[in-house]
Formats: sequence, C-alpha cells, structure tokens
Amino acid sequence: MSFDTDDALITRLIGVASDWLERQLGYQIADRYPDGVPPAIDHAVLLMIAHYYENREGALVGVNAQTLPFGVIDIVNDYRDWSWSNG
Repeated sequence: MSFDTDDALITRLIGVASDWLERQLGYQIADRYPDGVPPAIDHAVLLMIAHYYENREGALVGVNAQTLPFGVIDIVNDYRDWSWSNG
C-alpha cells in the first residue's frame, strides 16, 4: 500500500506548522539555530503537523473545542524571543 497521495499535504503542513511556530517564537528557526535545531522545537513542529493532519476541516461536528497539542505552547514559551522593539 502506498501513501504517496498524502505527500503533498504533509509537505504543506510542514510549512504551515513551521510558519506558525516561527511567528509565535518571534524569529526564523534556521537563522537562530544554523548548526542544529533544538529537539524540542523539532518536536513542536511534529506535534503541530500531526494536529493539522488529524484536524483538516474548518469545523468539526460533534467534537468539543480543543487546545493545541500538549506541550506546544510550553515549548514556544521556553524558546520565545521575549524582546520587544519600537520599530
């Protein structure tokens, strides 16, 4: 059995998850960690990909609201750039 039909979707979800995470962190991951991304950040991206893959619809019927997968916000908070600038 081949799962090639999901390759394009998963590739897109990698970009979506990375983009979301970088916006939350306040920096580009590759720029901050050119010699290797911390495992926790990699794991946060994987959690987001799995979440997006399992929840593809804009609305779910018969399902209660859910928060982000366990640990993603904690990882973001641990690695976030907390500096603010005025311009």
